[in-house]
Amino acid sequence: MPKNKRLDPAGVQIRLVRPDDAAYFAALLGQDRETIQCMASLPWPMTEPRARVWLEERLELGARIFAVLRRTDGVFLGTAGYGPGQWQGREAAEVGFWIGGPYRGQGAAGSGLALALDRARQEGAQMALGRVFPENIASAKVLTNKGFRLVGQCREELPLRGGLRLLDVYQRSLDDDC
Repeated sequence: MPKNKRLDPAGVQIRLVRPDDAAYFAALLGQDRETIQCMASLPWPMTEPRARVWLEERLELGARIFAVLRRTDGVFLGTAGYGPGQWQGREAAEVGFWIGGPYRGQGAAGSGLALALDRARQEGAQMALGRVFPENIASAKVLTNKGFRLVGQCREELPLRGGLRLLDVYQRSLDDDC
């Protein structure tokens, strides 16, 4: 699929990640240090064993991570999901997502995120939260395109990203369509 051809929102589907999806993490992120640096907790270098450990740790903490798949052929494009979060004393589904380099610019991140938000709402979440590094313009755009609005900033200790880091905080209600 050409890089600039956009996927129809119905052109992706999601399923819960499995430990064997670690191979896709390694294949799509193994040489992509720039993308890894945009995420708070993914290890560098991204190898299959490190991805497997990362997945197992997140799933044990209650994260709901979904593989974003191209509907026509099941190709693994990236992930979108959520876990327990909080902003200003209010519980929220804290979202995260990434799409492999060959598949970016096609709308897969937004479509996968919308499907993950639908699941969060079905499970009772009323608010969603996204934290991104201020320089991560692409992720901020995905969030705003899905109805999130910038509500503030926070500093968070992120050892894999050099310690205390500034993050932009986005939120949206899940009372309406994702």
